[in-house]
Amino acid sequence: MRIHQVPNIAIGMLLATLVVACNSHKEAEGKKIVVDVQLPDQYGDKDIRFFSASTKYVLSPLFKLKRPEINGQYGRFEFYSNDPLIVDMAPALGKSLKNAILEPGDSVRISSDGQGYVFSGRGYEKLAMINEIRERTKTIPLPANPRHSSVESHGDYLEWNLYLKKVSDLVDTILIKYESEISPKSFAFIKQQMYSDIEYKRLMKFDMMVAKREPLNISTKMLEDIYDSTITNPHLNWLYSYTGNPYNYYIYYDLVRRRVERKYHFNYEHDSLKSVDRKLEYARLIKTMYDGEVEESCLTYLIAGQGLKEHVLKDEHVPVIDSLLKDFYTRPGYDNYKQYMRDYELKVKKWIEEKHQRKLKTEKGV
Repeated sequence: MRIHQVPNIAIGMLLATLVVACNSHKEAEGKKIVVDVQLPDQYGDKDIRFFSASTKYVLSPLFKLKRPEINGQYGRFEFYSNDPLIVDMAPALGKSLKNAILEPGDSVRISSDGQGYVFSGRGYEKLAMINEIRERTKTIPLPANPRHSSVESHGDYLEWNLYLKKVSDLVDTILIKYESEISPKSFAFIKQQMYSDIEYKRLMKFDMMVAKREPLNISTKMLEDIYDSTITNPHLNWLYSYTGNPYNYYIYYDLVRRRVERKYHFNYEHDSLKSVDRKLEYARLIKTMYDGEVEESCLTYLIAGQGLKEHVLKDEHVPVIDSLLKDFYTRPGYDNYKQYMRDYELKVKKWIEEKHQRKLKTEKGV
């Protein structure tokens, strides 16, 4: 057998070609984002993991698992993206760094001084701000009832409202401290992230109070006064003005829903709150209250989750939802939202077919 020797120069050219091809592939995926994390003394490989997702998503980010390359005391996470990424560091570093924002070109080092995390490198300010907000918020004493998902009295709600005011003031102080050090787009995303967390808790507390108003002896007039005095504040006004991709689309939808309910005095027996026609009023209000991706996200959730899933899956032909769909598809731009809706329509059609098949089997006694 004759063995053909490949000249060293040819091997070198081949390796260079492979390296260039590999680098070109990575460059096509976007610019590099690096996070170096100091590892604890005792760790298991499964404990050191992040999850990342593009900020260009419809309704909810799609996270992918990422594990680090271990080099001594540090684990290195490398991402490639042309857009900011949402990186969930909570599995490795705790809840204070859940769903942080990183930008193309960032190269951040996270180490520990024994009392907390120390951040350095390009783009560290975003992580430092998020961590400081969440850590310092923990120092504010919780109300007597520590759960925002339940309400025990009118006073319970008011105590929570006061607590959230203290949290809001602290958040604003820290936001002001970092604002000039973070790009406007990422700063706005983090700001609405933090405001959404606060207002979501306030709304959930209010929702629980509405649901329990009879046993709590809360009159309609009291509900209206509480709504008017607490579900209106500077943070909500800022959220109404935000046009980027929402961190929590549901709070924007719930604000619309509650405003319609307030219009009809929280009377759920009123025809305007019982009929599917209320979704038309929701849609009109969404277009009035919001712009940009917040508007598109709310309309998408209204028509898909609260229209196709809630009404069409049950009743199959619902003219109100058909009308909303027709209007949605004629709106300019936002093709990714339209594609999401088309996919959701196909999913609902499949569910309806499966429902019919189950019914036939039942009737045949199969």
